Amino acid sequence: MRQTLVALLMFSVVSSGLAQSASPPTAGKAAAAVPAVLPGPASRKAVPMPIEAACTLQMAGYTVEVGKDGFLNNLVGGSGERKTRYAENFTFKAPSLTVTDITPTATNEVECTFSGEKRLPGMPRNEKGEIIPDMLKVRYTFDAAEIRMAFKSKLDVDFSLRLGEDAQVVQNLNSGTEAILPVGQQGRGFGDTAFTAARFTYLNGAELLFRYDGPGQRFGFNGGMSRREYSRGQCVPNSDYTVVLRLQPGKPDTKVLAPPQFTIRCAVPGCIFFDPETPAFTLEFDTNEVQAAIAKLGGLKLEGTRIEYRVTDHSDHEVGHGAVPIDFEKDASTLSTNDPRKAKQVLAKEVLLQAGVRGYFAAQFRVVDVKGVLRPVWTERPFSVVQPIKSAAEERAFMGDWKGNDYIRDAFLGLGLMREGVDWDVHVAKGQFKFEKYDPMFKFAKEMREKTGVNSYWMIAGGTHPWAKTPQDMYEVYEAILTRYKDENHWWETLNEPNVYGVTPQLYLEMYLKPLKLAAEKADPEAQIIAPSMCGYGLDFIEELYKLGGKDYFNALSVHPYVGTPYDILFLENFTKLRAIMAKYGDEKKPVWFTESGFGWNNLNEQVYDARQNVRRLLIQDQYDIPKEHDLYYYTSAKGYHKFYLIDF
Repeated sequence: MRQTLVALLMFSVVSSGLAQSASPPTAGKAAAAVPAVLPGPASRKAVPMPIEAACTLQMAGYTVEVGKDGFLNNLVGGSGERKTRYAENFTFKAPSLTVTDITPTATNEVECTFSGEKRLPGMPRNEKGEIIPDMLKVRYTFDAAEIRMAFKSKLDVDFSLRLGEDAQVVQNLNSGTEAILPVGQQGRGFGDTAFTAARFTYLNGAELLFRYDGPGQRFGFNGGMSRREYSRGQCVPNSDYTVVLRLQPGKPDTKVLAPPQFTIRCAVPGCIFFDPETPAFTLEFDTNEVQAAIAKLGGLKLEGTRIEYRVTDHSDHEVGHGAVPIDFEKDASTLSTNDPRKAKQVLAKEVLLQAGVRGYFAAQFRVVDVKGVLRPVWTERPFSVVQPIKSAAEERAFMGDWKGNDYIRDAFLGLGLMREGVDWDVHVAKGQFKFEKYDPMFKFAKEMREKTGVNSYWMIAGGTHPWAKTPQDMYEVYEAILTRYKDENHWWETLNEPNVYGVTPQLYLEMYLKPLKLAAEKADPEAQIIAPSMCGYGLDFIEELYKLGGKDYFNALSVHPYVGTPYDILFLENFTKLRAIMAKYGDEKKPVWFTESGFGWNNLNEQVYDARQNVRRLLIQDQYDIPKEHDLYYYTSAKGYHKFYLIDF
């Protein structure tokens, strides 16, 4: 039986007209450039396959494996010294995910079924949920040099793609941006922009084109893994998803080498220069990575290497450019990095840009050589040149070492509210608490409020408690926290955006809000409760909360007014409805807080549009008596979501 199955699953498909006619996609037009695969056979005969047996498939000079775990593994091309591993695996992740069936439905198609665990909001971690036997179904189809994965899940599932070590460069085909692999080490890493289509280029010149279709989040760089892994989380249950991988072979004896990784360091905190200071940056190259890159050349020499730079303004117009020569052998020097955790050998090059022009800019850098051996990749670092209100020295004295000090950053920008957080790790067991981690944090927050004038409040855990079972359990937790820190803070919020994480208004009220309010009344007479921290306006959730009698358990109503565009129109529409609900239940005098708000953007059009909308947002909030002390602007610094920010470190 095993031999029969292997014979059935081994096949070879020569490059068809479809593969030969496919042209590489251009930036921003990836969907049209990655064609859909040919339809599968009209009739299929299911052939059960032993789960312990993996199957290997050959296709147009490449091999790929569907493992015994049901995942796609080891996409490999070539052989011997020319062998290249393009991708190591494509995996799905969900609680207790287990493959239960692997069935070849045709010579070029395999279907896999997985069981998974259904977990309810607030379920203790040590309790097991219901096992759903057919929670996830995946169909792999192979045609020519293309792999197609279609799947649907009854519950939330994540999936990820891990690249092989020879991957050199990634290009986001939605935005056109590129990055040297592995990502995440440069001034503005590729990880800040998500994508639905991408091109990965390898040392042998081959390209792997990637595209996925489906609702919800885009695919994105997974910084927590190997720096070569890309993931897409929280797939929408019962929705259809399709992932396409298309291989474009390289040319014989081709070398496509990415330049050595470099880190862009700005000469001043926050990359904010005060006119007439000259914008200055230092590019640092790890000499170990330089030598590793040179070793990949196999005897080829780099000649005429230089750092090219260009500067663009907020409208993406080029306002300056130039070049600085660099010799990776002669210019090498021993320096200590700005990272005290890790001293290393670095090659450093300083680049000075044009002075005397104020505004918001992006400095872009790349390494090139005269022979074209290196694959040029632009890497950028946003910066600003502003007129100081006081002298540059006085401004910088106030800022101090503000990297990581959100209070000084927000005070400098004229913002008024910060959110701090204490998590459930403070509660180690029933009746037992561990506060050592949070004591200095509460002390620091209080000191910064007094120094900067920036208001702050504390969120008690963003998610539900992992093992508390009753409102009394929660009351004891809240009482301990509020008693401990009653001298450092009086404003409290609990659970972040419960309306998008499956927490019902009743569960929120009975298990969290009531216990918090009752604990506050005992622990600190000055304590004030902010609730219910809605994602968007959450009008249905809020009205149900009022119907259940929730208005007596919070002192300020909090929402996160992410309403889409046109923001000003939708903001006013939803805010009017919110105030009507509050008035309906006799709560119209209660203040409204925006415990998240603001904009981020991914491209020039969004950047210009959102800048205008942001001005309107602030004017509207002023009109409706929402002061800056009640407005948390969420996108002031690089948080990993978008390309541009008000402040960049």
